[in-house]
Amino acid sequence: MHQGLASSSVTAVTQDDDGFLWFATQNGLNRWDGYHMNVWQNDPFVENTLANNLVQTMTADGGVLWLGTYGGLDRFDRQTGAFRHFRHSDADPTSLPDDVVLSILRDSRQRLWVATLGGLALLDEKEGTFRRFPSVSSVPTTLSAATVRSLAEDRRGRLWVGTAGGLDRLSDDGKSVERFGQLFPGHSIPLGAVMGLLADTDSDTLWLGVWGQGLVRLDLQTGESSLVSLSDNRVFHLSRGLGDEILVATWGGGLVSFEPATAAQTVFRHQASEPESLAHDVVYGAFFDRGGLLWVPTNGGGVSFRNPQRPILPTFATDSKVTVLFQDSAKRLWVGLYNRGVVPFDPQKGLGTPVSTDIVNAVAEDRQGLQWWATNNGLVRFDPRSRSLKRYSTADGLPEEILTSLRLDADGSFWIGTFRNGLLHRPAFGADGPVETLVPGSLVNYSLVDRSGHLWVGTNDGVVRVKAGVARSWVHDSTNRASLAGNSVRVQLQDSSGRLWFGTNGGLSLFDDKTETFTTFGRAEGLENLTIVGIQQDNAGDLWVSTVDGLYRLRLADRQFSRFDASEGPLGSEFYRGAESLPGGTLAFGGVGFLTVFSPALLGPPLPSTPVTVTGITIVNHERPVTETVNLAWNENDLSFSFSLMEFSRPNHHRYQYRLEGHDKTWIDAGNRHEAIYSDLPAGKYLFRVKANSGGTDWIETAKPVRLRVEVAPWNTWYAWLGYVAILLSALVLSGKIYSDRRWKHKAFELENLKSQLLDVNRQLDQLSRLDGLTNIPNRRALDAWLDNEWALAQRQKQTVALIMLDIDYFKRYNDNKGHLAGDACLRSVAKILADSLHRTTDFCARYGGEEFVVILHDTELDGGVIVAQRLLDAVDELRVPHETSVESWVTVSLGVAAMRPSSDSLPQDLLQAADKALYEAKAQGRHRVCLAWSPPSPSS
Repeated sequence: MHQGLASSSVTAVTQDDDGFLWFATQNGLNRWDGYHMNVWQNDPFVENTLANNLVQTMTADGGVLWLGTYGGLDRFDRQTGAFRHFRHSDADPTSLPDDVVLSILRDSRQRLWVATLGGLALLDEKEGTFRRFPSVSSVPTTLSAATVRSLAEDRRGRLWVGTAGGLDRLSDDGKSVERFGQLFPGHSIPLGAVMGLLADTDSDTLWLGVWGQGLVRLDLQTGESSLVSLSDNRVFHLSRGLGDEILVATWGGGLVSFEPATAAQTVFRHQASEPESLAHDVVYGAFFDRGGLLWVPTNGGGVSFRNPQRPILPTFATDSKVTVLFQDSAKRLWVGLYNRGVVPFDPQKGLGTPVSTDIVNAVAEDRQGLQWWATNNGLVRFDPRSRSLKRYSTADGLPEEILTSLRLDADGSFWIGTFRNGLLHRPAFGADGPVETLVPGSLVNYSLVDRSGHLWVGTNDGVVRVKAGVARSWVHDSTNRASLAGNSVRVQLQDSSGRLWFGTNGGLSLFDDKTETFTTFGRAEGLENLTIVGIQQDNAGDLWVSTVDGLYRLRLADRQFSRFDASEGPLGSEFYRGAESLPGGTLAFGGVGFLTVFSPALLGPPLPSTPVTVTGITIVNHERPVTETVNLAWNENDLSFSFSLMEFSRPNHHRYQYRLEGHDKTWIDAGNRHEAIYSDLPAGKYLFRVKANSGGTDWIETAKPVRLRVEVAPWNTWYAWLGYVAILLSALVLSGKIYSDRRWKHKAFELENLKSQLLDVNRQLDQLSRLDGLTNIPNRRALDAWLDNEWALAQRQKQTVALIMLDIDYFKRYNDNKGHLAGDACLRSVAKILADSLHRTTDFCARYGGEEFVVILHDTELDGGVIVAQRLLDAVDELRVPHETSVESWVTVSLGVAAMRPSSDSLPQDLLQAADKALYEAKAQGRHRVCLAWSPPSPSS
């Protein structure tokens, strides 16, 4: 992983209380929230800066990070961003012994120990001074060598010190050091620098990583030791795994995991042909985060991570896409492969030998054990014993060659689905009987009989049920949420409770037999891809759904999906046709080039609970530190929150909801988007809360919500209103005088002039309240009012409203690299070119918040909106504002376009949400493009 690291040489990894990951590198300090990398580096002309860019070691200590650099020891306050430096001074014996800090330890007595090239030091944090423990060769009560590489505290609270010359221990009085030879006369340990120390918590055992020797086990009671030779003995660091295993970082031999109970060694090394192997063989250490991920910092390859608890789905390569899975009466699994017919599958031996070049879409077995294949070239009878084939075509009474589904009744009759001619019911070949056609003209994906004896037929035009000889069909209706999720119904399952589930191109639909309506499970429940190609149920009652982009498990207890893709074992994320439930609770799903066969019961426990954290607050394009309370002036009410679930293995699986209490009436479902934007917030007190889940896990709410207070605008304060009252009273007094004065005409003119001035001031204040202070175009308040009016007008005149939502690509990088003043100038330039590019007075452009803008197009269809969106994209491109870290070398935008004709049950917010989804899709596809909120259904294959 590089992801914006300041250097590919990463020396240490740690995690703070808020869940952020910190990476110490040879070119600065980095913080990772799963989406963004923040970097701190030395600035020679700034006092509050990192002491030296080469950070060698690091430890998290509550709200503080202690950093050991090549320029001294730094105390970094995470909340305030303040650095405090501790450096060596030849003239000060209470200063740091040396400016190169190699190890830091906070012991059980809350003392802070610092290991350097010049000896060991104990920091007095109140005074800011050090007590030094040097090395003097002629003095046995000093360190065995000046270079201190490692520190450890045993279970009795004793401090052990690993140096370039051996192993030492702090004396009981804490004033001197005892060397190994003094502690254990007559005993010795392998010679070499003690690079790593690790104390057992339940025994008097100390593990030593000795350079050039390997791993040493030392009995702290007797002094007896034993040496474990490793695959590479250039030991650099020791750390503990999730269990009893010891992780040994080596200088060129990768990472070695040693199991003390069995003496087994597992070696992780870099392999150029394996993208998921270790990034580099020179390893600085190992660290487990709270989510159970193992992070391995390397010298030259960045940092690698792996999930030892990751559920792995056993997968087999098939060389071509799987078109069907079929389990015969002997419980053998047969796999249909594109252009290769149907072959047997054995988990031990893999796939059998192909016997044909057919594209098989469905398989059925008759009473004689013969298989019947529905193919793209007619109907085929296959004898598994003799491997002989017999083909039936239109000459044998079939309506066409392309057959899409197949089912055999107990009487031997066939139900044959076709590509163009509906469902054919005919007797066995050679037998007499009537031939019947259902749903003529339709593409039939399947036919099945439920436990009540009703026939169901899934087509590309909805689903049909035949009950007591009466056919009824259901189709998708975009205005009715109780309708079918999509018209292309590919698969159907009756679960163990008798419920009927339908897999469509619009999600998963559950049929209610009493009301004969559907409940749809889709993106709101975590199903990111809605094109379903397979459904099965496991022994725990949960549903498994394969899609064209990932496999999902639906936990019926909480109605949440969790996603499995290539990171969990399958050779790809694109599943095709075929799903089977095998003996023992095993499930099988086919994909494009692979077959995965697994037992859901063996997938292990869910991921550990990790915190969700508010990671950033941006106010009027300027970042603020995240604090529990944020106070804003009246003109600082344009802000955004960023947040992250601190589970780093699958950030694309994370889903978020947020709510600004006092403003939002309900929780806002943000999907995978990890930002909330608010513009023109009224004065008041608010509480920002966010919660998240990862792949179907329970929702986790942030433990640190942000309290927000927006001050009242000056013209709306009590003293402003007091002034208005004073003006009014003055006007009344003046009016009285006017009536009592003979010069009433002149006074009336003065009064009218005063009133006019007051109205002008109010109009100016109202105009100011509707303009964005930075870009001088309409703000969110003006946008809401315009959209409401436009919506009402379109509804009355039966017109279509188009809306474009656009976002500046990688704008945070622009701010980070060029500064906020340049960022403000960029926003003003983009806002001006957008406003200037609208040619009709009826069109409207506003700043939505942050780097997002919205354009409303009067009486415009979707295609017209796309034309305008492309014009806006080109106009921003023509500015050629330099942005070296964006999609191009200049500032670009991504745009989402939506269009709606208002109806009685639709709202303007529906149009905004549709454009926002299209914008999100444009970003997901690589940015610098236009995406539509609606696209025509793709033809079924």
